[in-house]
Amino acid sequence: GIVSGSTALLMITDLDFQPGDIDIYVPESQEDTAIALALKNHSFSLTKSMKPPYENNTAIKTVHWLKKDEKKMNIMVVKGENAVLAIFQFHSTVVMNFLSSTGVYCAYPSLTLSNRALPNLPIMLREIAAEGRCRDCYDKYRNRGITFEIDPRNFDPQLEHHCYRDSNCPMTFRTTRDTRGQYVELFPRSQLESEMEWQHKYMVIWSLGGPICGKP
Repeated sequence: GIVSGSTALLMITDLDFQPGDIDIYVPESQEDTAIALALKNHSFSLTKSMKPPYENNTAIKTVHWLKKDEKKMNIMVVKGENAVLAIFQFHSTVVMNFLSSTGVYCAYPSLTLSNRALPNLPIMLREIAAEGRCRDCYDKYRNRGITFEIDPRNFDPQLEHHCYRDSNCPMTFRTTRDTRGQYVELFPRSQLESEMEWQHKYMVIWSLGGPICGKP
C-alpha cells in the first residue's frame, strides 16, 4: 500500500500544517491485512466502513475509518492491484504524491515544491455540478499556502508554453515512469528490483485534461 494526501505532501514541501488524519491506500488483495495490522499491531479501532463518499474517484472501492485516541487513519481500498490509481483522480496536482515502503513520489514537482497547483479539471467540474466536496478541498489547501490556477501559463506568463509537451500542461499525457515526476528512493535497491516494483505496482498513465492552454 501507499500513503497519500496531506501526510505525503508534508514529506516533500516546507508547508507548515498539522494533518487531521493519515490516508493509506491499499489494493483489494491487501484490504484484510491492512485492517488487521491497524487493529492488532497498532491498537486502532474501526469506527466505520462504507462505500467512498467521493463520487468522482471511481478507483476507490471502500473506505474504512479508524481511530486511536485523537489519531485518525483512513484505509482506502482501491479496485484491482494498483493502489496508485486513486491519486490521479484527486482534485488537484498538489495531492498527486505518495509515500511507499521504499520512497517518495511527486507527480508535479516544479509546481508542488513552489506551493502551486493545477486542478484536475474534469473532476472539479463534475464535483461542482454535483455540489460535491471539491470546493472545500481547494479552500483547505489555499489556507495552507497553495496557489491554484486553471491555466499553467498564469504562474509564469513570461515563459513559453507548449500544449501536449510541457510537464505541467494539463493536456500532456504523463506516466509514473516519465522524467517529469520526481521519485526519491529512501532505501536503495538494485535497478532490477526498482523496475519490477514500478512496472507491477505503481505504473499509471494519466492526463489532467481540459481546454488547450497554449500553442502545440
